[in-house]
Amino acid sequence: MKTNFLTIALGFTCLTFWSCKPDAKKDESANNTGTSKALQSADSSWAAMMRSDDAKMANMKRLASELQLLEGADSVALKRIHSKIDSLPAYRYEMENLENSRIDKYDEVCTAAISALKTEISRIPKATNYQIVNQLVSEITAADDSVLFYRKAYDSSADRYNSLSGTGKESAEGSGKKLPVFRVIP
Repeated sequence: MKTNFLTIALGFTCLTFWSCKPDAKKDESANNTGTSKALQSADSSWAAMMRSDDAKMANMKRLASELQLLEGADSVALKRIHSKIDSLPAYRYEMENLENSRIDKYDEVCTAAISALKTEISRIPKATNYQIVNQLVSEITAADDSVLFYRKAYDSSADRYNSLSGTGKESAEGSGKKLPVFRVIP
């Protein structure tokens, strides 16, 4: 009788232990959901950053064109600036080639084009009297600032994705690949 009681007690203990054990399938599913959301967030931040950067370039081109119409404009300098703006996409980074040197070079060329536009505005006597000039400068500055914001948002989502995708099996998307980030990683 004691043997029967011990067997039943041991059975209940094992049953209780196994019922309290975390469900690995549930954990993996939660991890895949978190990984998927982090990847979607990173993709969304990247897309918003690119749209903002595209809008910045379009406004830079428009500003250069508008300045050429004003009295006192240096058409040769503005054509050079227009060429510099047209060359920006060739310098732009993609997720596949996100190296710090490429980011720095793109930022350098972009900042130089914006500075050249501002220099031309300061050379044209009445440029700031035109609302379109002031509006475009404001939109270019806002878009340039938002690119930095979106880079930080992307990095945050990429970090979360990389952290989650490294804790379990490969992600539901099957990539198993870490997302690159903008900041320098020591």
